[in-house]
Amino acid sequence: MGRGFAPPKSKEHCLLVGQGHATGQLYFLAETLRALGKRVDMVLSGQTHDAIYNPIEGKRVAKSVTLVTSDGTMGTKGEIVDSGHVGLS
Repeated sequence: MGRGFAPPKSKEHCLLVGQGHATGQLYFLAETLRALGKRVDMVLSGQTHDAIYNPIEGKRVAKSVTLVTSDGTMGTKGEIVDSGHVGLS
């Protein structure tokens, strides 16, 4: 089941990034972080709109959700790592 980790203690804002059906796991993490008083933003991506698991749930648990699909069927067309959708520098 992977390696567990502790939520960030000093950060107030958390950006969760996921691709495909694995995005479903992020919703549980988002709920936990929100319960700890953190702001949660999400970037979810997939090949098509069908590849993003339950994007409505993302809108329920996150302050903002950005959707990216390779074919443009939902959200912005493009690839998450190539297009700068994730605001990391």
